[in-house]
Amino acid sequence: MKYIFILGMSLFYCLAQAQENVLTVMFYNAENLFDAEDDPEKEDEGFTPQGSYHWSKARLYKKINNLARVILSADEWQNPSIIGMCEIENDNVLRMLTQYTALKSVGYRFIHYESPDPRGIDVAMLYNPDDFEPLSSRPIRIKDEKGLPLQTRDILYVKGLVRNIDTLHVFVNHWPSKYGGVAGSLPRRFAAAKTLKQQVDSLLHLRDANILIMGDLNDNPFDVSVKDVLQACIDTANCSSSLINLVAPLMKTQNIGSHKFQGQWDIIDNIIVSRTLYEGRLHLAAQKAKIFAPDFMLTPDKTYTGQRIFRTYYGMKYEGGYSDHLPIMTYLSIKSTDL
Repeated sequence: MKYIFILGMSLFYCLAQAQENVLTVMFYNAENLFDAEDDPEKEDEGFTPQGSYHWSKARLYKKINNLARVILSADEWQNPSIIGMCEIENDNVLRMLTQYTALKSVGYRFIHYESPDPRGIDVAMLYNPDDFEPLSSRPIRIKDEKGLPLQTRDILYVKGLVRNIDTLHVFVNHWPSKYGGVAGSLPRRFAAAKTLKQQVDSLLHLRDANILIMGDLNDNPFDVSVKDVLQACIDTANCSSSLINLVAPLMKTQNIGSHKFQGQWDIIDNIIVSRTLYEGRLHLAAQKAKIFAPDFMLTPDKTYTGQRIFRTYYGMKYEGGYSDHLPIMTYLSIKSTDL
């Protein structure tokens, strides 16, 4: 029995050490994370106490605690090391999320820049400083065919060190929506895809780079903007591109998605990586990507069938849920000579 105990403890130690070398990455559309103040420079009047959504500090506090619950529940082994987010109004709500909820115990820090989006919703990145050290960051303005900047969310670029071992280039996105019709809005998503592709190519031209792209692209992996303009492969077996879409295989599964619209599930939240992440010291773990869909984030779909996402608002009705999107996740592993 003594030898069995020693063997068991050794196995537990090896598993624990291996787990320590796996990092969880998450992307989460927070669905209108506004403060309750009216900013005269933004079209945020609806999310004030007097606005159409009757947004209040009490509802805001419930919202950030709900988001914190999702983040802390996403991985049974450890908290996400890097979290891309969108529909964030400002630093204030990010400070509340990281300091006034259970996330405070993790010690998350954040990176955020104001963008030209008329509503004032931006992208941001949370990170655990024990796992990721930012070296530089900047917003990337999306421009149209004439080189004119679009009034939409910037792309957030962050370069940093993963556990002081290897460099990771992160791009957080929230591409223009289909509001006004798919065909009419498509050129704006093409512009976002082209802007991102130029940034990626500039990195790959200089060296093999560990690139992680995540975001609500408002298109799925098979749409032209993602598959052809950005050139993110949907099939690793037949891929000549430098980018691989990790959520594409999930599209083959019915009744699963990160977003549900008019009864149809879709995956418009994407995680895309460079080929280098398959081969280097920093690389993808065995589990490629998944959608986090626990029971507490779902509710019966009384209008259509099955379940839908438990949202903050369903139309104009306040539900007090989480978001209108489900988070997507992937895992990075670090090869270590200590194991």
